[in-house]
Amino acid sequence: MKIKEGLSNIVFPPRCPVCDEVIYVGKDTCEDCRKKVICIGEPSCKKCGKPLEDQRREYCTDCMRKKHYFSQGKAVFVYQGEIRQSMYRFKYSNKREYADFYAKEAVRIYGDWIRRKQIEAIVPVPMYRLKEKGRV
Repeated sequence: MKIKEGLSNIVFPPRCPVCDEVIYVGKDTCEDCRKKVICIGEPSCKKCGKPLEDQRREYCTDCMRKKHYFSQGKAVFVYQGEIRQSMYRFKYSNKREYADFYAKEAVRIYGDWIRRKQIEAIVPVPMYRLKEKGRV
């Protein structure tokens, strides 16, 4: 570790992206929080990436009813509990340091798929207009 990084970690210690508590340098999350994070597995919706309860379905109820303006989405985490609060802090409390954890998990889960499909860019799905208007 470089001296500059060491001083930075003393002044701005790393925080767990799940609970926001201070963690040891080199750790991604708290031990307890790692157990609480639920990553998306199969079966998942082939359009938006949400988990599916019925293995025989290809699409979730939302995707069967709505038209999306993207070709395929992938989700990393089940959006509930602690990870939901984490995402909220990331988006609205400027916790940009959480991005490293989110990216590492995305690569861990989808890295092979990304390489196989030769994906060149990954973009977040923007908020839909009605929700955006409500926040202005």
